[in-house]
Amino acid sequence: MKKNLVFIFGILIQSCTTAPRVSVTSLPEGAVVSMKGPDGSNRILGKTPLDLSSRELGGSQRLSALEISAEGYQQQQILLARDRGSENYEINVHLKKVAEDAKNVDVRARQEKLARSIAQASNLISNKRFEEARSLLNNITLEYPQVSVGYDLMGSLSFLQKDLKSALNFYEKALTINPESVDTRQMVNRLRGMLQ
Repeated sequence: MKKNLVFIFGILIQSCTTAPRVSVTSLPEGAVVSMKGPDGSNRILGKTPLDLSSRELGGSQRLSALEISAEGYQQQQILLARDRGSENYEINVHLKKVAEDAKNVDVRARQEKLARSIAQASNLISNKRFEEARSLLNNITLEYPQVSVGYDLMGSLSFLQKDLKSALNFYEKALTINPESVDTRQMVNRLRGMLQ
């Protein structure tokens, strides 16, 4: 009986002297954990996984606001209400990825489609599959009328088929869209010389 009392007394003393612990884990790991102070300030406590004592959280403060954040993820706030007991807290947070703007996703998809189409048209021209290339390039110039590359490729295709007048028209159109293109300007000058 005496032995049991000493054991229980030891547990009580330990629970009174041991500061409560707060353990924070997150997915993804390495998220920044900070505490919002009563004055609105943010104090960085560390990165997850993180193990803190109540003293590190502000000791006697009964209410703490923890913020867990990681780049590319939505920030999450946890309100930690602590009573005077010696409870330990385990906080597990699964951060959600920041949703991409639908407009950006659409622009990127259109750029990818254009790049694939241009590569395919170039390949068709290289393999002398001129009619397939012309059909694809017509679609490119209709869908992307402000992209000079489609007209440059149409000019190249016409040039290879010895239709110099059409080639000049396509290269001139490309040059009006992109007047900085040295290669296109050289082709326009070359074709003008050949047609005179």
